[in-house]
Amino acid sequence: MAGEPTARRRLLAMVGVFLGLALVAAPAGVATVAHAASYAKPSGLSATVSANAVGLRWKAVKNAPAYRVQFSTKSDMKTFKTKDVVGTYLAWTNLDPSPSARSPRLKPSTTYYFRVKVISLTKVNLTSYGPKLKVKTASAKAMPELAPVALKSSVQSTTSSYISWSSRGPGVLYRIRYGTSSKLPIGKSRLASSSTPTTVLKGLVSGTKYYYKVRVLSTSGAYLSNYSKTSSFTVSKTYSSPAIKVATYNVCSVACETGVHVWSERKAAVIANLAAQSPDIVALQEMDRSLLADLLDGLRAASSRPYMTTDPPSRGGSGTTKLAYDTSRFSMEASEHGSVALTAGESGTKKWAVWAILTDKLSGKKLFVVSNHLVAGVAWQELRKVQTAEILDLVTAKNPDKLPVVIAGDFNSGRDYKPSNYVYDVLSAAGYREPLGNTNNSWTPARTASAEHRANLDYNTFNNFDAYAPRSKYDNGSAIDYIWHSPKVRVAAAAVVVDVDSAGRFVGVIPSDHNMLTAIVHLP
Repeated sequence: MAGEPTARRRLLAMVGVFLGLALVAAPAGVATVAHAASYAKPSGLSATVSANAVGLRWKAVKNAPAYRVQFSTKSDMKTFKTKDVVGTYLAWTNLDPSPSARSPRLKPSTTYYFRVKVISLTKVNLTSYGPKLKVKTASAKAMPELAPVALKSSVQSTTSSYISWSSRGPGVLYRIRYGTSSKLPIGKSRLASSSTPTTVLKGLVSGTKYYYKVRVLSTSGAYLSNYSKTSSFTVSKTYSSPAIKVATYNVCSVACETGVHVWSERKAAVIANLAAQSPDIVALQEMDRSLLADLLDGLRAASSRPYMTTDPPSRGGSGTTKLAYDTSRFSMEASEHGSVALTAGESGTKKWAVWAILTDKLSGKKLFVVSNHLVAGVAWQELRKVQTAEILDLVTAKNPDKLPVVIAGDFNSGRDYKPSNYVYDVLSAAGYREPLGNTNNSWTPARTASAEHRANLDYNTFNNFDAYAPRSKYDNGSAIDYIWHSPKVRVAAAAVVVDVDSAGRFVGVIPSDHNMLTAIVHLP
């Protein structure tokens, strides 16, 4: 069964645990010597600068699991901040790298100090720090942001391609210049824009090589960075699996009906949010049946797409868990959908899983989809394990043809849950994957992360109606909402949907206490 470690992996894991424990138990000097012999100190630290940011690069250390970058405003580095990364590039933008600190940006024409060491994925020091680098930011007349890096592309169709690049923080836009000439001359190249660091270039010519570069803009269109280095891709001649955009969204309709977060004041924002994303399939949670018809009417009008739920709003099954889809894109047989009440146990809270077999009208391929909502609360870890197993039993019973599967919803269980994220344990052991690679107690995406392109995945999926969208200083935020899929489903892109300003504060009405999670998938 997928997800089970081989005997060799189990042995390596046991050795790793033993060494980790030995390291903690050993005297500090002994531990440093033992591990310093295995890894060289990082070297070749260099920097690119803008007025308000420093981009750091260093030479990769052989077999290094991860690195810790230390930053200080003083040359003695007695007061400092740190950030851990897996790669050999880091953009340092604020005095404190933690978004929750909301600290000031780096200042123009100011000197800062950096150094790097090797650490393990459990954040144990494996070397001491390498040489210190003294860096002066650019003057206030220079661009405030660094040019994007890490440009990458992958196929979407014979006339389109996914592209992405490094994020340059909240509240900015991106301009993409692309064309068939490597020099991208004005007048012979085209422009595209994006509010996130991933987008799709459309209207391309099959089999043709394209070049592209990206720069950062303000929301008013002012230039904030120079263009990136130019990258390229060749459009596929043969790819034939059309993209399907899946979303999961806990809209907290009646459940959040308080004097502060009343549904009537949030409904328009929820509809606008969904319409802007324009998903083909939507797993909805905490969507009260009495409000569902009104939501669907508003969504159809705003998106010009004929959305319908697998059960019409007039029916009372499945509680507040719903599954909606675009009827112009998918068809569904009357016998190929249903819902299951999950075990409530002593929680007294009834939760549901809604399922359907949807046939894609573009390709004729079928997809088995589940929308679910598990019980909330730290006291119900074991119950969530039971409910997750029930969802797997549902898939087995209702999907005898072993169609590709997507399971999307609010699982109310995250990477920091104790003693474990049982939901993650159960689904991954059954062979399912999820786009973020947000494994137990992790701070960096696991190698099992399936998303080829990522946007805003450092934001938490639960926002609690906080004015500032909760966000991690690492690549993955804390997720309790997931989109799981069977192994052969390709996930081209994944995103947490937030509309925030440059300070990370939500713009306008906060639609829900959850942020929508989306994934663009392709069926095998």
